[in-house]
Amino acid sequence: MNSKPNAFLSLLQDSSPPKKEFLNTMNDLTRDMYNHKREDVPVTEHRFEHDKLLHQSDRMKHQTRDKDRMIRDLSEQVKNLKEKMSFVIEKDEEIYKLKCENTHLKNEVSDYQATTVTDETLIRDNENLNQDIRDLQERYDLLEKRNVDIQKKLIGLYHENKELQRRPSTITDEMIGKYIRNLVSKNNIG
Repeated sequence: MNSKPNAFLSLLQDSSPPKKEFLNTMNDLTRDMYNHKREDVPVTEHRFEHDKLLHQSDRMKHQTRDKDRMIRDLSEQVKNLKEKMSFVIEKDEEIYKLKCENTHLKNEVSDYQATTVTDETLIRDNENLNQDIRDLQERYDLLEKRNVDIQKKLIGLYHENKELQRRPSTITDEMIGKYIRNLVSKNNIG
């Protein structure tokens, strides 16, 4: 270790500390409170009232500051709640629009399904009607063929009747009727 004494430490040890006069002034109230001579400051109710009055202005300032802070905080909360409320209103409007759109789409789907069912029944009815048309066409063709055959027979009978009228004979109406009946019965059989 170093055997030389420290110059700085030796100065501090040799010299006595200087007096601190600024702490001994009469105006330093806080210093007086901690002074051991407490007998010179009487503690009375009067002094407490003065302390209350002195600190009342501080309390009022703090109350005003606290009220202002509370008003600011409440104003911010109101602003935030208004923003949230506007958000909720927007979402409610969007929900309402979506519900309306959903209802509209459901109606369209039900209309489409009703139309689809109608189309299927119409297709079925159309097939039935086409079958009926084919059946009626066959009957019409058959009746047309019979009509042609009947017209040919009538023409043939008309020509026979003309021939018979040209020939002088003793043919009676009974004989003509019998002859026509025989022809008709032969044609119905054949």
